[in-house]
Amino acid sequence: PPLDGSKIYFGSRMLYAFSLPAIVVSAILMITNVPLFLALVIAMILVYMILAAQFESFTQPFSLMLTLPLAAVGLWLGGMLWQFHLNVIVMLGIILLVGITVDTSILIIEYTNILRKRGMDRKEALLLAVKHRMRPIFITALTDIFGTLPMAFSSGAGAEMYQGFGVTTVFGMTSATLLTLLALPLTYAFFEDLGEYFQLKWLQLKTWGLNKEETS
Repeated sequence: PPLDGSKIYFGSRMLYAFSLPAIVVSAILMITNVPLFLALVIAMILVYMILAAQFESFTQPFSLMLTLPLAAVGLWLGGMLWQFHLNVIVMLGIILLVGITVDTSILIIEYTNILRKRGMDRKEALLLAVKHRMRPIFITALTDIFGTLPMAFSSGAGAEMYQGFGVTTVFGMTSATLLTLLALPLTYAFFEDLGEYFQLKWLQLKTWGLNKEETS
């Protein structure tokens, strides 16, 4: 039942009417969504493990996973336009986005690695991968977007139950796809340089330890 002071009627009789403080309502919603937040975290961990096994790297999956928050831009915009709040259906849509939004990044990173193995420079390989993989990326995204578009714009009986899922998928996929094409080359180069930096520091520290043992 609603928790904001609404009145519930059965025919012409009012069954009850009550109001709870906003902090109590927020606590109740948070407790209710704890299993879904846990499922979201588990989904992100599983996606990272699969990507690490596929690319045989611990740093490249981070560049892919950082594109997931880009879907939050679309979620915020869709929530503002449709005036819906975080609920079970919306959380299910967010969990679904964890697995869908990384498809764009996988196509780009995989082709970039292939081009670099052929001897191409990193910058040139990233630009060429984005250019050549743009068509399958947009085709995949459009099929997901248009497939859930009727749910987002439905207005029949019970539409409020699944409308949030459609809005989450449509706006999340749109923002994640467009922004990933811009952000992924940057995160890819950043994490690769970061990994090389720590690897160099580790070698320097290891060399310093060996020299210290020899002198002693």
